[in-house]
Amino acid sequence: MPFSKSYALAGLRVGFALGAPELIESLDAVKDSYNLDRLAIVGAVAAIEDEAHHRKLVEAVVENREDLTRDLGRLGFDVVPSATNFVFAKPPKPAAGVVAALRERKILVRHYDREPIAGWIRTTIGTRDQHDKLLAALKEILI
Repeated sequence: MPFSKSYALAGLRVGFALGAPELIESLDAVKDSYNLDRLAIVGAVAAIEDEAHHRKLVEAVVENREDLTRDLGRLGFDVVPSATNFVFAKPPKPAAGVVAALRERKILVRHYDREPIAGWIRTTIGTRDQHDKLLAALKEILI
């Protein structure tokens, strides 16, 4: 389980795995000797211990995801229902042009150009301010 969005530790690349002893032994066999530094470990432990903060972060991602899904739909995007930290959507104009125009505005989204998902983009759930900037840019691009 990654700690990226739900624990706000994306930059630390912290996670954990649960599984059968044989699986965990295999994972231990291929991991680096010191794959986490002390700061990452301290941050992960503090994050796990602060359940109230974790709930707040998850609630914010869920709320922002619902808002972004709704707003993209209003702009004519086909949006796949999501229970993740991103929205998968197909713009009403060719995705390559939309993504290029967003990149010019320093807004990055992931574009897919291979079937069966050619023409779709993946947008990570961010803050309300980040979404507002994205939506304002999309309104300009799609006009």
